[in-house]
Amino acid sequence: MASILIVEDELVTAENMKSRLEEEGFSVCGIADSADSAVSLAKATSPHLILMDIVLKNKSSGITAAREILLFLDVPVLFLTAYTDSSIFTKARETGPYGYISKPYDEKDLFRSIDIALYKHSMDRKLRASELRYRKLVEYIPHFICRFDAAFILTFVNDLYCSYAGRTCEELLGASFLDNIPVKVRESVQGNIKSLTIDRPILAYENEIIMPDNSVRWQRWTHTAIFNPEGTLEEYQSIGEDITALRLLEQEVVRATDEERRRISRDLHDDLGQRLSYLGFVAEMHKNELSGCGYANLKNVDSMIRLVRESVDHTRLIAKGLQPVALDPGGFVEAVREYAVEMKRLLNVGVQVDCKSTISIRDQFVAEHLFYIVREAINNAAKHGAKRGVIVVAMGCRENGLIISISNKIGRTNPDHGATKGMGLDIMRHRANLEALLSVLRRTRVHSGSI
Repeated sequence: MASILIVEDELVTAENMKSRLEEEGFSVCGIADSADSAVSLAKATSPHLILMDIVLKNKSSGITAAREILLFLDVPVLFLTAYTDSSIFTKARETGPYGYISKPYDEKDLFRSIDIALYKHSMDRKLRASELRYRKLVEYIPHFICRFDAAFILTFVNDLYCSYAGRTCEELLGASFLDNIPVKVRESVQGNIKSLTIDRPILAYENEIIMPDNSVRWQRWTHTAIFNPEGTLEEYQSIGEDITALRLLEQEVVRATDEERRRISRDLHDDLGQRLSYLGFVAEMHKNELSGCGYANLKNVDSMIRLVRESVDHTRLIAKGLQPVALDPGGFVEAVREYAVEMKRLLNVGVQVDCKSTISIRDQFVAEHLFYIVREAINNAAKHGAKRGVIVVAMGCRENGLIISISNKIGRTNPDHGATKGMGLDIMRHRANLEALLSVLRRTRVHSGSI
């Protein structure tokens, strides 16, 4: 049963209202005729609803009483008034009332207004509780959470986002989500987010960011586009995390793998290769001795010698593949040229290497991974083309970047043309990301034909 406080300075009206409310099943917890008595009774009884006359005894204001009550009690207020002055309604509106009832009032309208006010207040309380739970959930999640509009202006950020950015919530709200993203990738990030649609509203994306101390780190974001029932974009919600440590770990794993590969390469070349070469030398000596003795099966000896020589060549080729780039600034270009020769010799695939400027790569890690990317691209071109024509590898430095393009001019339509998926492409993307991370962390730049 809902309890109601009546604030009315006309005693007859108040008593009649009390009688009708009780007949309707409500409980009246008190009647007040002034602002002061209304505040006192509200504190003492904590009603579920207040019926508040605007003009009270001794010219006190029901609006003032309502404002003071709402400071300590969450309760819906319905104003009763015989006045139609717009200024009075404007002042009353500032207290957030749940309705107005004009005097003289109709009983059905009064009961209906009370029911609506109680229901709306109950829904408002549930909504506030839900918002509070959502807010706590957002704050306790160990991820950056933000919302921004179609112009990329931030409308919400959680505490972790603020802490990570080194700025207050007030400083961030109204700022652009793109502010800390490097200019070179900002357009790409913006384009990817804007590509979200109702049918494809979610996108996971990784990009660099510039920290307040000008250091560069990596983040992974999951962006979600939120549309209204009419299909119009309302805003974007994004959840992010710092993945710099993961990127560095990946880099170290690859470095360790590459070092082990180089060790195996040295063992193959210096140990197994030398042993096979010695075996071939011994076989040649025995052939000469046997030929002088009239040995009838020299063809078998020749086959053995040929097999040993092929094994030596194969071993050296494997060793070269495990450590493809020489440890000097020009090793990358030479490695690509050597691979082009091997493609022609082994697979009869023509590879033309056009180097339009002097390219000097001083970081072995970058050089090797660039080589692997080029090699994978050449392999894909050869795999999806006929065994004729030529694959063109063009390389050159432009402004602050190294441009490498691989063109398949083999002479047939590729059924997979335009494909963006596949293990080969995934490997190239992964290597490119590792290389980009190193470039960012070390401020590696291409200039005057060197990197």
